[in-house]
Amino acid sequence: LFLDDISTSKLRTGFYGNKYAFTLGGRRVNALGIADLDLRAEYTRIRPFTYEHWGTTGYWHYATLLGHWLGPNSTGWMMEAVYRVSQPLYVKADLRLIRHGANTAEQNFGGDPFLLREPGRDPEYVNQLDGLLHTSDQLTLFASYEFLRQYFIQCEWRYAGYDNQLTEQTSSRGISRRFALRLQVNY
Repeated sequence: LFLDDISTSKLRTGFYGNKYAFTLGGRRVNALGIADLDLRAEYTRIRPFTYEHWGTTGYWHYATLLGHWLGPNSTGWMMEAVYRVSQPLYVKADLRLIRHGANTAEQNFGGDPFLLREPGRDPEYVNQLDGLLHTSDQLTLFASYEFLRQYFIQCEWRYAGYDNQLTEQTSSRGISRRFALRLQVNY
C-alpha cells in the first residue's frame, strides 16, 4: 500500500491529487491437495499521477522510477503456478495482464511519473486508465533441471501480445515470441 497526497473529501472522484497504489495477492502452497504445487495471484492498481512531484521530492533517482515498475495510471494481474516435479526438476507458468493509460500529445493523464501536471492545461479529474490505453498480455513457461549440484539447464518460452492505442483512432498491435535455453552455474 502506497498513500501520498490524499484528500479524503475527494476520494473516489478521480481527483488527480489522490495518489495511491496497492498490490493485493495471495499464495497457496500444496494447492489443490497436490504436494509441491504452489499457486500465486496478485492484483496491482496505481492511480494516475502517483509518484509525480516537483523537483527533489519526486519518486525517482536519476531516470529510474523508485515506485512499482508498472508506473502510474496502470493495473496489472499476475498469476503463477510452480510445480516441483522432482528434486532436480521444477516447472513454472506465469501469466501477466497489464493495462496502462498513457498520455496523449495534447494532454497529461498521469501516465508518466516524470511529466508534471500543468494546472489549467491538464485535467483535474482523471479516471483509472484514462488516456491512450496500452495493453500487454504475457505468458511464460519455464523449466529448470539441476543435472549436477549447482549446475542447471533451463528452458523458457514467452509469448507476449500487445495493443497500444497511438491516437484516438489508431493503434499498434503485435505479438512477440521468445525461446531461451541456458546453462546456469551457481557458485
